[in-house]
Amino acid sequence: MAQESSSNPTDIEASVSSLNFLFNGHLLTYCIGIACKLNVAGIIAEADKSLSLQELAEKIPGEINFSYFKRIIRFLCAFGVFQESLIEEEGRYSLTRLSELMRNDIKGRISLKNGFEMMVNPTSINAWSRLENCVRSKKLKIPYDEAMSDSSCHHAKEGSIVSTESSPHEHSQQHEDEYSHEHDESIYETHILMKYYAHGFKELEDKKAHILDLGGHSGSTLGVIKESFQNLACSSLDLASTVETLKQKPEGVEIVSGNYFKPETIPNADAILLKHIAHMYPDQEKCVELLKNCKQALSESGRIILCECVIPKIGSIDVDSENCKRAFMADISMLLFGVEARTMDEFLAVFYSAGLKVTEFIETPEAMTQIFILEKI
Repeated sequence: MAQESSSNPTDIEASVSSLNFLFNGHLLTYCIGIACKLNVAGIIAEADKSLSLQELAEKIPGEINFSYFKRIIRFLCAFGVFQESLIEEEGRYSLTRLSELMRNDIKGRISLKNGFEMMVNPTSINAWSRLENCVRSKKLKIPYDEAMSDSSCHHAKEGSIVSTESSPHEHSQQHEDEYSHEHDESIYETHILMKYYAHGFKELEDKKAHILDLGGHSGSTLGVIKESFQNLACSSLDLASTVETLKQKPEGVEIVSGNYFKPETIPNADAILLKHIAHMYPDQEKCVELLKNCKQALSESGRIILCECVIPKIGSIDVDSENCKRAFMADISMLLFGVEARTMDEFLAVFYSAGLKVTEFIETPEAMTQIFILEKI
């Protein structure tokens, strides 16, 4: 039932203002992305002091339209991304806790810079412009694939992120290589994992257990975990085509070639980490197959550590919950690639069909990283 609309002019004015604010959220996306591409946060960090706009512009390689640059940086200051101060009658600009996350100049520091740059590249922007056509089509069309097939896109490639002929895992790894942001995101997600599941890793370490990261790319997630839990035996499995291109691997992490849809290629393990893999298979049967393959590789008392976004079930949306909003934002981001988040009930149905039970569920403030601990039924 629709909410009653108010005829009070003040209420109408407030509603217009609120909806306009929501509609213009894309302005922040683009401006944060541009600031990342110009490495504004890195330049300020390197200077180790606040800088004027002129000083900032001079340190950016290539030509800069100063008027545009000034307006973008001051706009971001209004939202707390950078800080503006008046010192000796001159505007000076420094980092905030938000823009600290937009630099990637320190190894091991959590950075969102490369991921933000990926989301504002021409292909991603083109993909959003294709969304209406995909919504209006009864045939499944994937916005990112539609954008990639556009001959005007200079880096278009054949193939889709999710196709019926090859796995989303294979395509996602190809695009992760292209954008090279996997390491930054792994550090961030591992920070969440470590904070909320440290007791579980300690228990595994005491048993000198073997932990396997499926779809683990370069092994950077386990590399960070290994630093704190050194008695763990760590392996990261990925496609041979991905493993062959890796230039380095973390100390103490074995990199293994395999495919999680070919169970004979999955090594036995005491714990299997599945981080943002399940949502790549919106088809329930395929997701169940994936989990069954994992279960087959587990030791008798082994566990699966599954990290995923969980969206509210129908009728339970809480408009006052920031986590609720973030979960749906994550799901809409996935929509570009033809993948999707699940509700708790949908996850439980998948787990039960795969012969698994939830022994622990750990809620975190990060929408993409809710943690399920699964064991055999």
